[in-house]
Amino acid sequence: MPADEVRECEFDCVLYQTRENFERDGPELLSDGQRRLPRVYLQHDPPWADPVNEVHWSDDPGGLLVHVTPFNALMWDAGARRRR
Repeated sequence: MPADEVRECEFDCVLYQTRENFERDGPELLSDGQRRLPRVYLQHDPPWADPVNEVHWSDDPGGLLVHVTPFNALMWDAGARRRR
């Protein structure tokens, strides 16, 4: 869909798959109401900078961090974030 039509759509939740989606695209493209919807960040990659101590950058208290693999879940330090 064209980016300028996103604000006019109704969604059940918002799925982010890259940091750029979360930090730039969401605030730029989504309406205030859409940004208040349930949010899921799907983490595809393992940590690159420090493979055993890297704290995951998403700190969205209302969001859910979902790791694609058990390895990712083990390697990322997600703190107290909701995660699956």
